[in-house]
Amino acid sequence: MNVDELIKTTKARTGLSQAKIAKKIGISAPSLSELKNGKGELSDETYIKLAELAGVDPAEVLIEKHARKAGPAAAAVWEKAKRGLEALKGGVSKIAHNVHYVKYFMGVTTPWPPLPWDDIHTPGHPRIQPTYV
Repeated sequence: MNVDELIKTTKARTGLSQAKIAKKIGISAPSLSELKNGKGELSDETYIKLAELAGVDPAEVLIEKHARKAGPAAAAVWEKAKRGLEALKGGVSKIAHNVHYVKYFMGVTTPWPPLPWDDIHTPGHPRIQPTYV
């Protein structure tokens, strides 16, 4: 996400004005306005603050920032890093989902919000009768 997109997301999420956003990330309102219009670039530290206000993963924001500025060879490396981060996030989510279902089957927790194609979350469903040894 570029600065403009991050500011829009932050405004929508927090309801803060652009001047208050600038104050929270430690720069002046006129500077943020210039950066929003593409005149200059935020430091990595300021991008992280803005991403956190927007509720966006700072790692994704920094990867995109550096990929935009990089030459062709470096851009390919940044794109590979982005794909790796996305794969990692997806894997962690799937693991958490599977752990939750194992706990549910053991009777330790309540069901996770069901997936549209998943009817086995229903207690008493014939495919999930618990067996105890």
